[in-house]
Amino acid sequence: MDGDAVRERANELPREPGVYQFEDGETVVYVGKAVDLRDRVRSYADPRGRRIRRMVERADSIDYSVTDTETQALLLEANLIKRFQPRYNVRLKDDKSYPLVQLTDHEFPRIEITRDPDPEARTRRDGGVAATGAGGGPSVSTPRVFGPFTNKTRVETVVKALRETYGIRGCSDHKFSNRDRPCLDYDIGLCTAPCTAEIGRDSYVADVESVARFFEGETGVLADPLRREMEQAAADKEFERAANLRDKLDAVEGFHGGAGEAVASEGDERTVDVLGVALEGESATVARLHSESGQLVARERHPMTIPEGDEADGPAGGDGPRNDDTRAGAVLSAFVTQ
Repeated sequence: MDGDAVRERANELPREPGVYQFEDGETVVYVGKAVDLRDRVRSYADPRGRRIRRMVERADSIDYSVTDTETQALLLEANLIKRFQPRYNVRLKDDKSYPLVQLTDHEFPRIEITRDPDPEARTRRDGGVAATGAGGGPSVSTPRVFGPFTNKTRVETVVKALRETYGIRGCSDHKFSNRDRPCLDYDIGLCTAPCTAEIGRDSYVADVESVARFFEGETGVLADPLRREMEQAAADKEFERAANLRDKLDAVEGFHGGAGEAVASEGDERTVDVLGVALEGESATVARLHSESGQLVARERHPMTIPEGDEADGPAGGDGPRNDDTRAGAVLSAFVTQ
């Protein structure tokens, strides 16, 4: 594409946050995010760097996805880069730009915040299968990874609260395998000391699954016990402790908020398309959200013409009035079969 083609395409884009993709045929060569899609894409009409200039010259089209917020754009960008591995994207290809939360696949899994997840976890995220944990008992999945997240401080607060509530270990394998008595984490209530059999494996794995459920969206798994503890502290007139618990509760309840803080959970192996229709006169737009293994990986808009004829008419054999539900159904039928 030359500068004129980029400017012409940019003028077609909305002034909204979102993600844009430079494409060479069917190949995505670059993915970026923007607060204002039109202004950001227009800036590529006169690229300053040699690498970006080569990318623009190689591309023959520009696609885009609108998001509600800049944070959602940032997270969608991360997912798309990991999915397509565009040639001209340097950052984010290896998951190292944003923190993730990992539950390991040990007999007694560890919880950790990481930017470099276990390679097996990446396989899991692409549709790997569960494995049976060592030592029998309940099966433990291959390493599970949740994220990416944009607010590391909030993630750290939530992980600490989860450990205080469920006692999941955070120690290294070396420390875990060489203990003959519980460590300091046990004494301060961060761990239930599975290393010295202070807790049985079945109970420990059940606690790990509760932690996983939190990252899959069940906020109450952590919010409910925190709220009870806060109310008890207030009743006991431990006001400083109650205030600290209130701050933790605020962080927990906002974790899965509207900003898209956690964009995915790898516990869901499904591939899902969600379709919506907007009607305006005789024209329509179909919006498609595409999710793979729990990750939102694409948001698309497709302009359509509302079909004419029997399939878009009312129930009276074509003589009755067409309502919006009927017209929307006709548009979806045409979109699915095209």
